[in-house]
This record gives sequence, structure tokens and C-alpha cells, in this order.
Amino acid sequence: MIKASTLFLLLSVCSVCPLILLAHEASLTGTISNAYNHAPARGVKVALKGTELATATDSVGVYRFPDIPARNYTVIFEKEGYFKTEREVDLKENSVKTLNISLTPEMIELQTAQVASARATSASSSALISAIDMELRPRNSSQDLLKSVPGIFTAQHQGGAKAEQIFIRGYDCDHGTDINLSMDGVPINLPSHAHGQGYADMHFLIADVVSALDVYKGPFQAQFGDFYTGGAVAFRTYDTLPHSQVRLEFGTTPTQRAFATSRLLFALNIPTKLSRLQSYLAAEYSYSPGYFDVNAKYSKFNIFGKMKYKLSDNTSLALSVASYAASWTGSGQIPERAVEQGIIDRFGGIDPTEGGSTDRTVVNLMLNHHTDDSRFLLNMYYQRYGLTLYNDFTFFLNDPVHGDEIEQDDDRNVFGFNTQYSKFYDLGSLHTKSTFGGGVRTDVIHTDLWHVQKRVRLDERGDDNLSTTNANLWFKQDFNVAKWFRFDAAVRMDYSVFQDRDNHPDSAYNRSGTNYQMLPTYKLNFVFTPVSYVQLFINNGMGYHSNDTRAVVQDTRHWLPMVFSSEVGATVRVGTRAIITTSLYLQDASDELVFSSDEATTEDNGSSRRMGIDLSGRLQIARWLLADLDVNYSHNRLTDKFLGRQSATDYYVPLAPSFTSQGGLTVRHKSGFKARLGYRAMLDRPANENNSIIAKGYYVMDAMVAFERKRYQVSLTVENLLNTKWNEAQFATITRLTNEAQAVDQLCFTSGTAVALKFGVSYFFR
Repeated sequence: MIKASTLFLLLSVCSVCPLILLAHEASLTGTISNAYNHAPARGVKVALKGTELATATDSVGVYRFPDIPARNYTVIFEKEGYFKTEREVDLKENSVKTLNISLTPEMIELQTAQVASARATSASSSALISAIDMELRPRNSSQDLLKSVPGIFTAQHQGGAKAEQIFIRGYDCDHGTDINLSMDGVPINLPSHAHGQGYADMHFLIADVVSALDVYKGPFQAQFGDFYTGGAVAFRTYDTLPHSQVRLEFGTTPTQRAFATSRLLFALNIPTKLSRLQSYLAAEYSYSPGYFDVNAKYSKFNIFGKMKYKLSDNTSLALSVASYAASWTGSGQIPERAVEQGIIDRFGGIDPTEGGSTDRTVVNLMLNHHTDDSRFLLNMYYQRYGLTLYNDFTFFLNDPVHGDEIEQDDDRNVFGFNTQYSKFYDLGSLHTKSTFGGGVRTDVIHTDLWHVQKRVRLDERGDDNLSTTNANLWFKQDFNVAKWFRFDAAVRMDYSVFQDRDNHPDSAYNRSGTNYQMLPTYKLNFVFTPVSYVQLFINNGMGYHSNDTRAVVQDTRHWLPMVFSSEVGATVRVGTRAIITTSLYLQDASDELVFSSDEATTEDNGSSRRMGIDLSGRLQIARWLLADLDVNYSHNRLTDKFLGRQSATDYYVPLAPSFTSQGGLTVRHKSGFKARLGYRAMLDRPANENNSIIAKGYYVMDAMVAFERKRYQVSLTVENLLNTKWNEAQFATITRLTNEAQAVDQLCFTSGTAVALKFGVSYFFR
């Protein structure tokens, strides 16, 4: 017989145990989507490893584990036709954890993609194509990400330490004049830069923290302003990393040095006791002597951190910080005759003291609030930037004794914010969305230009305190008229103020002044879906790029240089394994900026017209094999006036690409084996206005193999597989060498890499 005291004890334990168990419970929920088209992934099995707990996603891709013991779990996501994925999650007591993921299909699954996602408004900005390329192509740097965009080509200068030269839709953007680049709403382009207008150095961006990129060719979107003529690329970073990892890479150029290039990456999710807080930190260090005869001694350090806190189920606040510093010795562009005469080889340099150092820090605060029928976004940012750059473009043309090397210095602070508010509502049977947006950006800049000899200053040629401010407002209205037809219309107003205080002691020429410029622009896009496997586009719009402040203050015009552009295109699904996008475009620019290498500035070459076609295709040959092909043709001419006819003489747009192509085969097997064989090609193009000097085309192949398991990955990349001798950056430049009596107008180039190997190993914490 049980004693009364014992019975009381048992009853007490039984009553307290549920409370103890309840106090140690938590909940896990999330949404699973298709990585290619962002559609909800239905029927995905979600299991907690080592337990009997399992569930499946519903019709909108949502899964739930309510009231489960609070502890660490390995969550397994499985569905036939998708690559199996695992994620680590730490559930705290009395918390509700949200874990959203994207699953990568083993096949494209174009039937479920319905050709294009709801975000697409242009065949040339296919979200599906970009997602496929992001997933399957190697990405060890931000430049690799940019190269994955159909129709975009890049060229390195000084061994890859300077901002890349970018080509898109018949534009030689130089370092960023005609392409708008951003990261989480923070602009990357730098106006009134010491080396070139719109200078866009992306080396501060760690590729491994980029979750996606949005690509927009042509000026058809309202949210982008300055430099949005050829197109825009918006990088988006992870809120939380797919997994923590450590990666080590070694590289070599066999013809130059053995295993001298190295890269070390740490990317770690930071555990926290706050269920509403997500945070991670990534750091990267790399060193490379380069493949030129002169040791580049290129070292750079990057760090990126991000925290996101959910203030409520509908509101989140995120803070990210990126910091970067680098230094290098560069081998700049060299004249063809120097190689032909045996003075130097293809990897040699005329001036071994080119190079420089740079640093950049970016702080970005992001607020995101949404309800069932509205969304509000705000990001406020600050940037600190510095650059000291040494270039020698003309050698002994202007100063036969000391040479023509120059030093360019840029020191700036950037302040700004962007905001937009969207409201969804119905007008009868018409589904609509209204979006209001705007922003302000101010750059406070100090630039110097010096004539130097072996980095020793001789005389000052420029000293300016600059200020540029842009304010913009825009409104966009979307109409979903029917399942087969939708369109959007937008207007935007940009107002910019330019100020220059010239501190140069030479009173004979003073550039000081103030000017303002303004420009209203419009966007109008139509999308037709006559059948589920075809989508047709008609796009019209205006864009602009600003000019350097030092030139603007001398100009009495108050209109920003603009472009008018039109595009017709289509995205077509062929069966269930192929997708093709094509666009025909026409674009007129009021001002064509051409790089002037003797003073490292830009000059206005008048108006221009571009007509071209973009063609992209993706084919799923087998479950494990994908083929891709991009072909781009552009007819580029200078015109006698804006919206006028082709000029009678000297009508070629210098360095504008006329034909580019890239493509390849990608293997991805569920065993963890991955491989890619790809190529990129650019045909000959005019290097000057009369086409008397030709920038030479090239064809280069790269290869990559990798094997990945749950905890590790090993990879081998071979650049320039065929060891092609090719010119990367190319310019028509008047130069004089030390032994020459007369100057020569000739092609100067930076040699493309020789065959190079890169070996990498990663360890994953998952």
C-alpha cells in the first residue's frame, strides 16, 4: 500500500513534469522554394535527423514542427528530382525559429517554371537564366559572378587589382560608366572618380556571401538612376549562410611561378541565444604575384559581417559592414611594337612601378516591413573610400627625361539612403501594385593628379575638392490585366548638384564652379503570355549617366546625358528541358564618353546609336548534364546628332564590342561530382573612330572539376585551358618609347592570363 507521502510526491512529479517539458519546447517553421524560379516547393519531406519527427511542405511550400524539444537539430530536406539538402538549426527554449531554404532541382523543371517568374519584365533580364548560372558556374570572386551574366564581358587591368573594364550591349563601360552596380541597395559606382567616371571596384565584395544577383539589361527599371544605360546588376547577400565553411586555395601559372597564389576564406554563422537574431561573419585574404614578369605582390583582405533581427513577424532590421584593403604592383598596357621588337615579352612591362593601393568600408542599415498587401523598404548607408593609383599610358611622349607616369588619388565619404513603398490592391478584376520610391546620395571627394617618376612626385597637375549630390523620386504602377497580359509604367526625376573647388596653384586655369543638372525619365513595359511556354516583351525607357564634376561645372547645360532605348523579346520553353531568350534592341545616347589614356580622363565623343540582338539558351541534356550558350551582336555607330543618322566619317565607337559569345557544358551529379567546360569569345572590334587600329578578338576556354560531400569539397580550376595568347584590355594610344624619336599611334594591350591552375579545398560545418 502506497503511503500518503509517497502518493503526494508522485502526484507532484506528474504535475510538474509537463511544465518542465513545456518550458523546454520550441517550434520550427519555414518555406521551401525552387532555387530556379522561386516557386513554392510542394511535397518536400522535412525530417529531423536522429528523431522520428518528420513532415512535408504544403501547397505553398510551408512546413511546421510545433512544440518540439529545444536543442540542436540537423534538418534534412528531400524530394525526388531535387538535390538533398541539410541545414543545422539551434532551437532555444520557448522560441519560434524560421528556416527558409531554396532547393536546387536536378533538372530545370521548366514546366513548373511557366517560362519566367513574375518578377521578369524583359527577356534579357530572365531571373531563371541568372539563377541557373549562379548555381552552376564557379564563383571565387565578384568578377566571376559578373562573368556569369549573359552578355557581360570583363577585362582586367594591372593584373586584376584595378576595377575591371566591363562590356555590355555594345558599350565599353570602361570601369563602370554605363552599367549600374549595387550591393543590397548600396551603389558601387563612384562618380567623379580620380581614374574614371563611374569607377566600380567590386573587389570589396566576397563572392561567397552573395545569395543572388538581379540582372537588368537596358534602362527599363525605375529603381536605378545614374549609370543605368547599358544595364544594371544588383547583388544580394545572404541573411544567413547556407553553411559555415573554411576554404583554402592555391594557384599557379606554370610558365611564370609555381603555386604562389593563395586564398583563405572563413565564412561562419554566429550562434546566438536570441531566436530572432541571425548573424554571420566572412573574412578573406588572398595573395598573388600574378603571371606577369614583374611580381604583382597583390595582397588584399576582405571582411563582411551581417546581422538581421526580426522586430516582429512582419518587420526586420539588418546591419551589414564590409571592409577591404589592397595593394599591388601592376604591369600596365604595353605597345604591340615593344613585343614585336623583342624589347619585352607579352607579360613584360615598360614601367615596373605602376600599381597602387585602395581601401573601402561600407556600412548598410536595412529596414524591411511587409503586410499582406504592402511592403516598405529602407536602406541607409555610409562609405569610406580611398585610392592611390600609378599609371603610365604614354611612357616618354610628354616628358622624355622623367617619363609620363601619373599618380591619381581619390579620397571620399559617401552618404545616402534609398526607400520604396509598394501597395497591392484590386480595381475590380484588375490586380495592381503602386510603388513610390526615392533616395539621396552625396559624395564628398578630394582628388589629386601628380606627374611622378617611379612613384616619386615631380609636379602637381590637379587638386580638387568635389561634391556631388543626387536626389531622386520615382513612381511605378503595375497592372495585371489578365493571366496572359500585364504591363507597368513608371516616371522618375533625378536632380543633381555638382561643385568643384579647384585648389591647383596655377591661376591661369581654374575649374572651380557649381552646376546643377536634372532629367525626367520614363519606363513602359508590356508582357504577353499567349501560351504557358511563351512570354513576349515590349520595353521602352530612358536612362542616363552623369559626367565628371570637373567637366560639368564648365558646362552651361542643365540636362544629364541621356539614352532612349526600345526592346522586343521573347522567352520560350522548348519541351521540358530547354529555355531560350532573345531580345532585339535599339538605343540612342546623347553623349558618348571615350576614355582618354594620356590624361586618364574621359572625353565626350558626341551622340551614338546601338542596334543589336541578345540570344541565350539553356538545355538540360540529361539529369546530370546542362548546356548553355549566349550570343550577343551589336551594331555601334557615332551619329551626327542625338537621334540622328550615322556620321559621314569616323563613325566607329572605339572599343565597343560587336560580337561576343560564351557557353559551355556543366555536369552536376547527385554523388557530389561537378564539372564545367566553358568558353568565352570576342571578335575583333574598332579601337578608334576610323577603324584604322583594331582591338583583337580572342577565344579562351576554362575548365573546372569538383567533388563535394557533406563535410568537404575539393576542386581544380584551369584557366585558359588551351594556353591561348590573347589580349585582354586594349586601347589605341599614342606612345613613345625611350629609344624612339617619334611617337606612334598603335594598339596597346594588357596580356590575358596564360594557362593557370587553381586548387581548392573547403571544409563545411554542417
